[in-house]
Amino acid sequence: ARKNAIEKTTGKWIAFLDVDDIWLPDKLSEQIKIINRFKDDNIGLVYGKTYVLEMNGKNKKFKPAYLIIPYLTVENENLQPLDRILYGVIYYFEKMRDGKCVASNQTLADFCQAGNSLSIANSLNRLEKEKYIFRIYKDKNKKIRIEIKGMIDFQVSSNNDTGYHQMMKGVSSNDDRRVSSNDEQINKRYINKSKVILSAKADEDNFSFVGYLNKMKNSKNRLIQIIRFYWLVKKRNYENSQQANSALKRDLTPAKKLKGYSDKQIQDTMKWLEENFSEGVKRWVLETVSKYIDDNKNKKERRILQ
Repeated sequence: ARKNAIEKTTGKWIAFLDVDDIWLPDKLSEQIKIINRFKDDNIGLVYGKTYVLEMNGKNKKFKPAYLIIPYLTVENENLQPLDRILYGVIYYFEKMRDGKCVASNQTLADFCQAGNSLSIANSLNRLEKEKYIFRIYKDKNKKIRIEIKGMIDFQVSSNNDTGYHQMMKGVSSNDDRRVSSNDEQINKRYINKSKVILSAKADEDNFSFVGYLNKMKNSKNRLIQIIRFYWLVKKRNYENSQQANSALKRDLTPAKKLKGYSDKQIQDTMKWLEENFSEGVKRWVLETVSKYIDDNKNKKERRILQ
């Protein structure tokens, strides 16, 4: 692959970057300075120091120069100072370094200089309680975490002000006048995933969960109808649009798995699950519904064959 790449190059200099390597921000600019300084000496190769980056992220040479901490977390009195730093570290891993945050609690503690992983665990619980992060687990008992997703995004307004704005993820728009990684609109929030759009007022003081449910009821999208019925059965009640938007975004993926079933199958199964598995370790979630529908279907087919 490297040989083929070299044959296709047209520039004077070639810089190699293997898939398991990273460059420091000023790597190329510093090497170009050396080339220009000694251009009369017929230089053919420029190289520098190499640092070994440990897989657990403990190499202090590669800690970020700064963190981005959302002001939403600063204003939240339910959070502690470590919680805000931790969100900045999660954002660093997800947006500025690896593309996603898969760091262990100990690694996060090292980056936050928190002392121990227990304090990180408590901070993660507070951040998730406030709907600022979402943890994804490999197992049902939530023992093996595979990723932490930050739920706050940043954008730049192109109107009269040039400041940065923060909002919860899943809030998007088709308004091309604003520039951001997720095309998010500032004064209105929309959840947009797989062309599922549900508007919600940004003014949290006027938020009504009943009104939010009514908007879901009027939606023509079947995924939203499935999620609405699920919320009603589970007696969900969100205090503001940020919480409702985050929950809606999370439930979209499991709702897609139910598209092939009839409304009656889905609703009957949800009611049955709520009656039989609403408490204790056997509590059910939206991901459970398709499994039980399939199990019942297979049982009926087996009885017919017998």
